[in-house]
Amino acid sequence: MSAPDTRVYRVLHLMAGLLVIATAVIAGVLPHLQPYGEALKPALVALGIIVFLLGALAETQWARRFSPPLCLVLIGSICTAACLEIAARALEIDFKHAEANFRRLPPYYRLPIVATGPVFFRRPGPETWTGQAIRTFVREMGCPDDPYKDEPVVTVHYDELGFRNEEKLQDWEIAVAGDSFTELGYLPYDQLFTSIMGRILNARVFNLGVSATGPLNQLHLLEQYGIAPSTRHTIIVFCEANDLEDLQAEESNVAVYKAIGRRVDRSLKPQTSFLRAICDKLLGESENAPRCDATPDAFFVSGTNRIPVSLFSAPPGRKNLPDHVAASLAQFMSNYAEFGRKHGLTTWLAYMPVRERVLYGQLEFTERVIPVIRDWTPSDLPDFIAELCAANGVRFIDLTPALIRETTESRELTYNGLCETHLNARGSAAVAKEMAKHLSTFTSALPPTAKQEPQDRYSPR
Repeated sequence: MSAPDTRVYRVLHLMAGLLVIATAVIAGVLPHLQPYGEALKPALVALGIIVFLLGALAETQWARRFSPPLCLVLIGSICTAACLEIAARALEIDFKHAEANFRRLPPYYRLPIVATGPVFFRRPGPETWTGQAIRTFVREMGCPDDPYKDEPVVTVHYDELGFRNEEKLQDWEIAVAGDSFTELGYLPYDQLFTSIMGRILNARVFNLGVSATGPLNQLHLLEQYGIAPSTRHTIIVFCEANDLEDLQAEESNVAVYKAIGRRVDRSLKPQTSFLRAICDKLLGESENAPRCDATPDAFFVSGTNRIPVSLFSAPPGRKNLPDHVAASLAQFMSNYAEFGRKHGLTTWLAYMPVRERVLYGQLEFTERVIPVIRDWTPSDLPDFIAELCAANGVRFIDLTPALIRETTESRELTYNGLCETHLNARGSAAVAKEMAKHLSTFTSALPPTAKQEPQDRYSPR
């Protein structure tokens, strides 16, 4: 090889090696390539070093034969990938189809993404969705959907604020806030316990239920959207399955916001990185891999029938509550009571039990069930919450006896069976009757349900 050819050979290898190592450095720091960047960095650096070493073998025949084409392929590939990355970002191509994937699930099973207040969320609206909500959810989660193949097709409506209120309420006497147990986005509007309770009491009930929220978020929704001119009662439905964890998470978010002014961002962001899309395709987990199954944890024995159920929760008792969690509950209850006094409202807290509590002693466990659920006995968490309510002047409704009674008398589940944890239509009706029974003594204090003149109910107070 002549001297000029040798120089070209070495310059080519130097360029290729530097480009590969520069790619390794960039991949390691670009946030949109995490977690792949750090994993690829050592391999790219090693490849760059190999290219440098090949550059020193200009006089070796085998190196001259395959090494320059390798360098050209590396340079071409990196330059092409860089051009495609720039073009994809400029054109804002969403490789993850964020909006489409978000809307594949029924609204009920999506995270609420509209920011409200310092750290809280509600749903976008208005929206109407039609289909088999639970069946769609379990199928999207990779579970067999056979248990819900006969689920009725429902049409669910969400108002301008993303709440499950079909009628354009201008005024209401009762506002109910809660999580997924209040939203119940797979039931028709007339089967929601808020709707049934309203019919029993001949009162207007405003449903503020939003999945994936905790007590602080729910109190904020009441403050921001739940007070109308005729409102006399507010109810927060406390879910023992996850509200303790949600309360801690929301407190943490509030603390971060107060300290540095930062809040959680759930807005839908497109994935516009071509390189990230390639890494996801080649190195990411398979989206077709099965993620769950419909194997029951237990059977609810109903006469001669054995109804399969999934079990998920084992709520703690008073002795198992860390001091900071008990203090958080006490502070929340104090804040809720103060909210009621400030606005002249009667405040209620309804205790929503998990089905493990309602079905206790009526289950035949399978070998699949984990020991913490199999060995769980009903805790005294309802008693502790009742005491906190009494200490703060918040009226307490324990929904557990009504759900147990309905289950025992009907010999039917009041919750969904497999893969889904919430109330079914029977359970919703039982909850409505129990709530209405407690509020019925106050119906004389409710103004008559008269036709209201149109007004802007969406102006928060």
